[in-house]
Amino acid sequence: MPSLAGVEKTSLGACPSIDGRYWDAGVAVDEQGAESGPVSLTSLLFSTRPAEELKDPGSTAAPLQTPDTIAVSGPDQDVIQFESFKGPASIALLRQARKGWLSHPFGYSCVSGFVILPSESGSAGAGAMAISSVALFFRKGEDGSLMVRSPRLSGALIAIVPLFRTETTWYRFSSVSEVQAAGPSEMPQDASDKDPPDQVGSPSD
Repeated sequence: MPSLAGVEKTSLGACPSIDGRYWDAGVAVDEQGAESGPVSLTSLLFSTRPAEELKDPGSTAAPLQTPDTIAVSGPDQDVIQFESFKGPASIALLRQARKGWLSHPFGYSCVSGFVILPSESGSAGAGAMAISSVALFFRKGEDGSLMVRSPRLSGALIAIVPLFRTETTWYRFSSVSEVQAAGPSEMPQDASDKDPPDQVGSPSD
């Protein structure tokens, strides 16, 4: 995994720029440094968004097709936009407003140089005794890729004793310009082969 890009400001509320166009297919690496296979950025975004957030003006449902690329715009005027494309066609759009005191409880916020999309906690098990919550932390890598840190908090109440555990996964999605600079022979050919070469096998770093 590449190092994280530096940010000009790290003051409370300062947002790093995460805009760019990225390949939808990326790689995931667990806490032990093991690669856990390809992942779709679009699927990751829509699967962690509370249903209420998808009702925001301009947002759509998750796409039925697997996208090739995804364009990220913002933060700009307190909105971040993720638009997924299949070839030249736009097939999904996710708009997230900035979190406010009385509005957009699951909107984005910026802390310690990351753009953060929180998630709604879910419950499962008899009597809702187990919970799970996944948030997404966005920042660019030094190579221009989009890096996503995703800590998953899970917990349970067993015999009135609360137990909690956090597992963190890192994701990397190459920028389209990064792969194009390698030449036509290095570019993905179709939806089944759109991972950049440095995303196959172990991470380079």
